[in-house]
Amino acid sequence: MIPIHYIENPKMKKVLGIIFLSLCLSDSILAQSNKIDDVKYHAYWKEGNYDSALVWAEKNLVLAEKYTSPEDTLYAGILLLKAKALSQLGQVEKAEPLFLQVVNIYKMQVGEHHPSYAASLCKLAILYRHTGKHVEAEVLLLQAIRNHSGETNPACAMLLNELTTLYRHLGKYAGYEWLYQQALEMTKSQLGVTQPAYAHSLNKLAMLYRHTGRYKEAESLMQQALEIIENQSGVHTTTYANGLHNMAMLYREMERYREAETLIQQALKIIKEQKGEEHIAYAAPLDNFAQLNYHMGRYVQAEGLYQQAIEIRKVHLGENHPAYATSLFNLALLYQKTGRYGQADSLLRQVIRIRKAYYGKNHTFYAQSIHALAVLAAQLRQDTLAFKLFVKANRIIRKNIQTYFIGLSQQEQKQYLTTLSDYFADYHHFALQYSKINPVLTTLSYDNILLLKGLLLQQSQRMRETVMANADTALQQIFRQWTSYQTQLAKLYSGSLEERSLNADSLEKLANQLEKQLMRASSVFRDYHFDLQVNWSEVQATLKAKEAAIEFIHFLLPDTTVQYAALVLRKDDAFPQMVALGKEDQLIKLLSRGNITRKEHVQQLYRGVEKPLLAMHLSDSLYQLIWQPLDSLLQDIQTLYYAPSGRLHQIAFAALPYNDSLLLSDRFVLRQVSYTRVLALPAKKDLVPASAALFGGIYYDPDTSGLMVKATGDLPSIRSANLSQNGSTSKPWLYLPATEREVRGISLLLEQQKIGARLYSGEQGSEEAFKALSHHTDAPDILHLATHGFFFIKEKVEGRKPVYYHAEDPLLRSGLIMAGANQKWRGKPLTSEQEDGILTAYEVSQMDLSGTDLVVLSGCETGLGEVSDVEGVYGLQRAFQMAGVRYLIMSLWQVPDEETRHMMMFFYQEWLQKGRSIQAAFQSARQQMRVKYEPYYWAGFVLVE
Repeated sequence: MIPIHYIENPKMKKVLGIIFLSLCLSDSILAQSNKIDDVKYHAYWKEGNYDSALVWAEKNLVLAEKYTSPEDTLYAGILLLKAKALSQLGQVEKAEPLFLQVVNIYKMQVGEHHPSYAASLCKLAILYRHTGKHVEAEVLLLQAIRNHSGETNPACAMLLNELTTLYRHLGKYAGYEWLYQQALEMTKSQLGVTQPAYAHSLNKLAMLYRHTGRYKEAESLMQQALEIIENQSGVHTTTYANGLHNMAMLYREMERYREAETLIQQALKIIKEQKGEEHIAYAAPLDNFAQLNYHMGRYVQAEGLYQQAIEIRKVHLGENHPAYATSLFNLALLYQKTGRYGQADSLLRQVIRIRKAYYGKNHTFYAQSIHALAVLAAQLRQDTLAFKLFVKANRIIRKNIQTYFIGLSQQEQKQYLTTLSDYFADYHHFALQYSKINPVLTTLSYDNILLLKGLLLQQSQRMRETVMANADTALQQIFRQWTSYQTQLAKLYSGSLEERSLNADSLEKLANQLEKQLMRASSVFRDYHFDLQVNWSEVQATLKAKEAAIEFIHFLLPDTTVQYAALVLRKDDAFPQMVALGKEDQLIKLLSRGNITRKEHVQQLYRGVEKPLLAMHLSDSLYQLIWQPLDSLLQDIQTLYYAPSGRLHQIAFAALPYNDSLLLSDRFVLRQVSYTRVLALPAKKDLVPASAALFGGIYYDPDTSGLMVKATGDLPSIRSANLSQNGSTSKPWLYLPATEREVRGISLLLEQQKIGARLYSGEQGSEEAFKALSHHTDAPDILHLATHGFFFIKEKVEGRKPVYYHAEDPLLRSGLIMAGANQKWRGKPLTSEQEDGILTAYEVSQMDLSGTDLVVLSGCETGLGEVSDVEGVYGLQRAFQMAGVRYLIMSLWQVPDEETRHMMMFFYQEWLQKGRSIQAAFQSARQQMRVKYEPYYWAGFVLVE
């Protein structure tokens, strides 16, 4: 990778951002400067007839020796063509000294700043790339780029192109995306958007996006490229066929198999007509057509296609080429799938040898082949070999995560991790199968979870902390501009699809680019790597006697079902212990309430004062599914730190039955954490609050008409939305009288403890007032929000429904209702200056509440959101954590107004008056509520730290 100080040099950015065209430009430079009649040579080359190309070069080299000196540039030009042909024929030992000879001739005759010298360096770099000498290739390219600093000629273009190609082969996706983007803009400005060179640039960037899981962006660029090629070259050229092939590969990865099949068959037909079935150009789409058939379950067809592609690549590229290895790897997976394990093993070992020699020991492709052999070994019950291979592959993947994350935005990081999910799932499955035989297997599973769970959240928090603490005024300006874009986007997102500005897409791109600059410039990972290196033994070292930590995990099995498991870590154990729990379909069945009310469902799932027969059945089933398998490991444990995963975030663990008379919260002191990694991080001091901001008794109508319900006695019983089923908007939010009594009661308690409290009620409980708290020095120690909350599961757009129903981002489908919200909720227009009163989680996530230790969300479903694989819940919980809050009290379901007030008063009394810790006060408040009420009224509240 280019050193950071070199990449960020403005002068070099200008050079590296120059337009790149096809690599064939280098040959054009030499031909034009030396007057070589190389038409026949290139005809042979285009046909893939490298033997004839070599014969042509040798014949002309003999002629050149008669009429010119071996130090002449004309001689060097022909010598280069011979070296290229030898290289393509796999005769690297013969080709390398010729390339070096060419480089020396041009250096002596035309100097290091001449385009021909740059072209010769580029060709030598290509040879080094093909032979796995990646460091040498990078050194040559950077040397040539420095020689052409500030120039805009084709020599710079080809150097840039080869540099990005090198980085792509090395898997360094994050380090060079901006090069392609700048090149694309330069191509557009110099050649326009109708030229093949522009289509080539579009396809290059699209392939980058495809490799990093950014499928929507990739598809858009590929479609643009296809249109340009069609207009310029027609639909019967190999260039157009390659475009179809690229799109087909993308659709295959998106599981749009039928569309992929149509495109790839069309591509194969074109190449067959233009080049024939034996041409090297036919091999790549053939191999990918085989992959498509494999994914569609057509194994016989896939095998024949793979073998055909392998033979073509063997003839044209030899048996040490990475493309040949790719075809072998794909066929090996097919053999493994169909039970031909011996053949699969042989092919995978061959692939490993080729990829190690070509890519080196730290490349993702090398790790991929090692991992595949590990999975095969596990299938063959070779657990010792499998573990060794898994560890080796895992080390590479973990290292690459830390390397590639630099410079990626949050969304790009998430997409990148998605592409790696199978690696970690396969190992969890292996460890679950064999950990009883070999307990050490669990250590890698635990360490992987410590790395992955909450990784994006932690990285985002650290970036903000680092930027805010940095005295660099330029960096601060970038950060302010980025937050400004985020604020503008939040406003655009809050409108309907019809209202949303057409500038949203471009604004998203600008915000994304600035975020990546912040990630690079703030040097997040130079500090953050310490957090990434936390391992299970460091977590264990923080545990006291009779304490344990539990990391819940869930992962995809080979049969596509989702398995839940728990990693239990006790103080004196030699290793963590891994326990299988239930499957996700079982959990979904228990958590689905069907046509009954939420209250009835909670009564069936959790045990309270009374135990109806059905409640016993469902609560016992839930206990047996997710907790009973752990019980034998927890007999001497009193305090449990646990980090939920997947749908376990929806479980009220405190109300699960332990036996006929006790709940889990009776048996254990339960401490829910986002990830157990926090136990090994530097501990923060206990909160001693000095200030608070309390929101409650809010008027949701600007004209206070919402208070008219008082006259009719039609008071709402819960703090959630009253949704219409068929209308374009929901019914208005109703005033919550108990919330006013709640915040005033808390205010009195704070006053008694001499804690300054600001009260925001009525019209003062506005979105503007809340956002004014967004600064480290202004943020209160305690933030209490007693109001309506909402989270909507994504649905199809009907009519003019607000974005809160159908947005892709779950942070836009979750939020809190502030003063005056009914005007926007009813679809009435607002002035451009005023906030709409609907505080989305997205808006909260852009705030700075790092000075706030405790946030209490005293509303409905404030703990809900969209569950991510390892990142927890994307909703208000995620938003406040991104804003920097330490402790969160939230609800998992609709909470009754008056009973919630009681719960909150109990909590603050225990905390402020009796001096208990936040955790102890919260648990005591739940116990007091339990004496008086069923679980529906108290179990839905959770404390997360």
